[in-house]
Amino acid sequence: MAAAFFALAGALIGVAGTLLTALVGARREERRARTDSVRRACIEFLAEVGRLRDLSHELHAEPGRADLREATAGAHISARASYARLRLTSETLATQEAGRWLLHYGYWQWQAAIGNRADFREAQRLGDEWTTTLVVAARRELGLSNADDVFAPPAEGLPVPTAPQRQVE
Repeated sequence: MAAAFFALAGALIGVAGTLLTALVGARREERRARTDSVRRACIEFLAEVGRLRDLSHELHAEPGRADLREATAGAHISARASYARLRLTSETLATQEAGRWLLHYGYWQWQAAIGNRADFREAQRLGDEWTTTLVVAARRELGLSNADDVFAPPAEGLPVPTAPQRQVE
């Protein structure tokens, strides 16, 4: 009788261990899938806002070009769609808020490029700030160690590469 009891207890422990291992593995996989989707949503959103801002720079230089106006409007629509995906994917308000502000300043940089009531350079500066804020918030959400350690280029920009000066003897 005792042997049967120990056999039954061993079988139950084995089944419980198998179930626990499967459950832990499934949770780990679910967490990995969620972080991957947040990462992809952030990358896609940053790419679309970057395209909007790049086109805004071109449009700022040539505001009369109809093709640039159309491309920039399309980029804004794509950036809004990417932001909606980011909102659906992200669990933190900090990431969602930073994304919204970045989209806001991308929009106003575009509007300034076509002559509407905004300062182009200020929209660029604030967009840069919110880009960094979004990256930090997303890194925190993804659970990265040192999430706040994000390179921010100097306000005056990175140096322009030039050929070294030859010394005249």
